[in-house]
Amino acid sequence: NGHLAAYNIVSLEDAAAQSRTTERFIFVLLSSFGLLGLLLAAVGLYGLLSLQVARREREFGIRSALGATAAQLIHLVAKQGARLLAAGFVAGGIATWAIFRLVQSQWTEMPTPNLFAWVGGGAVLAITIAIACLLPARRASRVDPIVVLRYE
Repeated sequence: NGHLAAYNIVSLEDAAAQSRTTERFIFVLLSSFGLLGLLLAAVGLYGLLSLQVARREREFGIRSALGATAAQLIHLVAKQGARLLAAGFVAGGIATWAIFRLVQSQWTEMPTPNLFAWVGGGAVLAITIAIACLLPARRASRVDPIVVLRYE
């Protein structure tokens, strides 16, 4: 009808972009939460391992005095970090799967989980945790046995 006024005229490209703003916002929000969770996991494990290395400094000094190499001390701390990482993977995997099943029971059109995303997320977490373990492990390997044993 030629007598009606036209309003809110936008191009098809702009209309398509406006329709995706909600999805884009949700993606950015969830990605930010994921990165924050990754950062918290790395900082938490770094703090825990740093505390344990500080508490075991005398033990590392004795091990070093008895002939343990720096690589052996790094391996000892890295193994402890790997155990914590494995426990976190198991607990996180079980919780994620349970939440997925709960959401899937309520939302019938829930997409199937993407295995690549799960493996990729786990790999990123493992690399981040390995970097967080590196600093306390290096500190354990640099313990001077003479200084540590002198205080006793």
